[in-house]
Amino acid sequence: MGNMSFALGALAIVSEVIDGEAIIIDMRSGNYFSTEALGAKLWLAALAGHDRQTLLASVIAAYPDAAEVGTDADTFLNLLVSNGLLVETASGGSGADASVWPIGAYVRPELHQHSDMQDLIMLDPIHDVDTMGWPTRREDTAPFHAS
Repeated sequence: MGNMSFALGALAIVSEVIDGEAIIIDMRSGNYFSTEALGAKLWLAALAGHDRQTLLASVIAAYPDAAEVGTDADTFLNLLVSNGLLVETASGGSGADASVWPIGAYVRPELHQHSDMQDLIMLDPIHDVDTMGWPTRREDTAPFHAS
């Protein structure tokens, strides 16, 4: 089997990179995630369809003095997949150059999960409608009552 490339985990995952920080929102759960520097670069490169081996080789080549860089990057990619933000597909990966590094001194990529805005994100009426659209409420959702 060939290399597995990455793709967005669901249509309900939205993201934006601002000043080197990736903000990733899972509209299904209301959780949002953040990552900076190398983590943001890995996120963008994964979204571009690069396969795991290409990404890891690029990171290792960019930071030859950081012995743990390959393991750290692989762990980070696994976190993106286990949180449902990315999936691996058998599409073969992008043949484009993934060498978007280095971006400064090596700092381990970290994925921060936040749920403090979960209630606000989940207030989106899209979560409460069926395939007919608004204003038809899904049968499995209770009407919202303000206290």
